[in-house]
Amino acid sequence: MTQKPSQTGAPYVRIRETAAKRSWLKAAALLPLLSAGLFFYGIPALLLTAASVTAALLTEVLMRVFLKTKTSPANGDAFLLGLTLALWLPAGLPVWMAVLGSCLAVALGRDAFGGPGQYPLPPVVTAYLLLWVSFPLSMRHVLEPGTFEASAFPLVWVKENLSSSLPEFSAFVFAPVSGAAGTVFFPAVLAGGLILLYQRLIVWETPFLFLAAAALTAFAFGEDPAAVLVLGSSVFAAFFLVPDGVSAPHHRHGLRFFALLTGFLSVALRQITFAFDPVPAALLLVSFLAPWLDESGRPQIRKADIHAGAAAR
Repeated sequence: MTQKPSQTGAPYVRIRETAAKRSWLKAAALLPLLSAGLFFYGIPALLLTAASVTAALLTEVLMRVFLKTKTSPANGDAFLLGLTLALWLPAGLPVWMAVLGSCLAVALGRDAFGGPGQYPLPPVVTAYLLLWVSFPLSMRHVLEPGTFEASAFPLVWVKENLSSSLPEFSAFVFAPVSGAAGTVFFPAVLAGGLILLYQRLIVWETPFLFLAAAALTAFAFGEDPAAVLVLGSSVFAAFFLVPDGVSAPHHRHGLRFFALLTGFLSVALRQITFAFDPVPAALLLVSFLAPWLDESGRPQIRKADIHAGAAAR
């Protein structure tokens, strides 16, 4: 008992990257989306973002005192949660609801399960759905970019099968659309996603398989695949929500199944529910299956191979 334990060999991988560094890098990838939201929505987007981020940071400090944990705002996790939620919420949402959402994301979605790296469900998705269930009318109230007049989510056209009313492809790809500050301008969302890929914070299969499954499902149901991807939160979710390193499967094969199933449900649920953009519901449902997908995606080792290896030794 007095001897010091000896360190074994492989498999150990030494990396310079830390969880805090990953959080701040992901937050930096959201800057193009934030810039576009501030440009098209101005003061409403600024107030919503500032309130959401501030509430997330303050909640982390209070939970640290209450739970006596070692989490700190310096790790960037609460900042990332507050910023991601603010960019996903409708730009016309009352500020106090954004504050409530950030508090729920940090306190209930993350710290109630042990803190960063231990939550079973995505905190941002949990908070978003709680706000949607509690305040459905406010979550549907969006502003028209520039004019700040009351508008509707563009996916309402797809939901009501009004494909003939959709603008040309170039119009809704390179023009601002009403909705959330983080999804108002498609090129900005795509730029943020490419930053994540360039920094190798996510693997390319995850957003690609999610978007491919969503597009094929939309086509199978007779919807415009391009409109479903661009006018909703699909691209935002594909890069910033689906590849969550904690609640998503850790094994690469399991992550592929996770992305495909989430992409399918993000469109299929719209056919049987009243939600015109059920991406958050699809994410939450598939997150419950993440442990099973992770385990089923691992290559199985046969007993015969184990015995053969033991005999060889």
